[in-house]
Parts: sequence; C-alpha cells; structure tokens
Amino acid sequence: MSPGLKLEIEKSKAILAREQMTARGIKLERFAVTPALAPFVNHYWSVEWNLPAGVEHQQAVLSHPCLGLAVQAGHTHIYGVITKKSVQVLTGQGLVFAVLFRPGGFYPFYRQPVRQLTDRQIRLEQIFGPNQLEHTLLSQPAPSAMLPLMEAFLLQHLPATDPQAELAAAIVQEVASNRHILKVEDVPSHFALSQRSLQRLFHTYVGVTPKWVIKRYRLHEAADQLARGGYESLAQLAQDLGYYDQAHFVRDFKQVVGLSPRQYTEQLKDKLAP
Repeated sequence: MSPGLKLEIEKSKAILAREQMTARGIKLERFAVTPALAPFVNHYWSVEWNLPAGVEHQQAVLSHPCLGLAVQAGHTHIYGVITKKSVQVLTGQGLVFAVLFRPGGFYPFYRQPVRQLTDRQIRLEQIFGPNQLEHTLLSQPAPSAMLPLMEAFLLQHLPATDPQAELAAAIVQEVASNRHILKVEDVPSHFALSQRSLQRLFHTYVGVTPKWVIKRYRLHEAADQLARGGYESLAQLAQDLGYYDQAHFVRDFKQVVGLSPRQYTEQLKDKLAP
C-alpha cells in the first residue's frame, strides 16, 4: 500500500442525524491533509456552534475505528476509539478543531498498543510533551487558519512510517468498502494473516477487534440509509447490508444505537419537524 493512499472516511456516516446540526446552524467543516502526513492522518475536522441561551444540541456519533486529537478551550486531548454510541451535548458558544488519524496511523506516534487508549482520553502532553498547541490554535480567527498550525505541530513530531500500520489501514479499508465481509473469516486471504495474527494486529494498531470494525461499518451504512430514506423496506436494507435476516439487523442496530431502526427514523422526523 502506497504511503500516500489513505482510508476515505465518508463525512456523513459517523454523525447520526447530521441534518439536525445544519438545521440549528452548527457548522461542521472538514479539511484535507498534506501528503507528508497522509500515512498517518485521514483528515481534520472542526465544529463551531453558537446556540441561544437555554438551548442545547445533543449530537450522537458512531465513531470510526480511528483515534483523534481534539483541541478545545480547557480540554485538549487525545482520544481512543469509542466503542459505543457517544453523545456530545453542545450549549452556548464553542469550537473544536480536531485530527482524525487513519486506522493504525496513531501507533507510530505512540509506539504502544493503541488498545490501551480505547474508550479513554489522555492529555496531549502525555504523548507530545509540553506544548502551546491549544493557545496557538485557538488564538486564530477561523478553523482554516488553524489548519497549517496543526500540520506544523504534527510535522514537528513526524515519526517513521510503519508497514504494519499500512497493513492495518488496508484491511480496515477493505472492511469499510466490501459489504460481503460480515465476519472475521470473510477478510480476504490475500492479506496473508491468520485470524490470531489479525487479532494481534488490530489490538496493537487499531484498538478494537476485527469483528467490532466489521459490525461498525455495516451500522454506519444502515444509519446513513435510514436518515436519507434510501431503502425500500427494513427487510431489503438488512439484505443489502448482508444480514441473514431483518431480526439480526434490528438487534445489532438497537444494541449499538440504543434505538430500533423504526424508532431512530421516527426520532429524526420529530427533531426535524418545524
């Protein structure tokens, strides 16, 4: 896999009910990465909000199998893969500027199994040492002006590329794009890994199991289709996503999202109603 080839993570699928953010004037932006950082970073993103007093926005997210670096006033941190649906509550005015690392892409900075960071946050200084990144970025007038400063910071700490990190990213890319991969045994044999080796690779470089990644990408697609109404029936959607039957699909969706597919679509209609 070429060092410049990166996993393309679709911007809509991790954010549940993205349309609600737009309706409330919450601005979500995404920025491309310079080629020198492409082996490690997928993209940058920012979110800005300015809500009226007494109004809050609860944003649900189904995370990708990626680690991140988030800069926010008083709360700049590295975060591991979040295995459950997370809900961020936005109130008042604020801004976050963040890095989304590629699957496997944070390991070369960390040099320890990233499974240690799953469902955790740690201070930026624990990885990169004392720095002024938060002050430097948040003194800028807009996220677009923060971008070159973030890239300069990462380039200052640029590690060597790691072939195993590239392999992990390639496998995650295959899982994300191939709907026929529904269990670990379906991971193509051309990766030349035993199941035990695959599990070890994901533990060290990705932070979650291959099984978790497979299920998460199927559910990303499901949530996106439900939000857009791009399906004929739940039974057909389940079949299109490779599920054995509708019951298995509904069970998985409810287990992760906390709502059945029908409850999820009804909630979207209620929140988007004028």
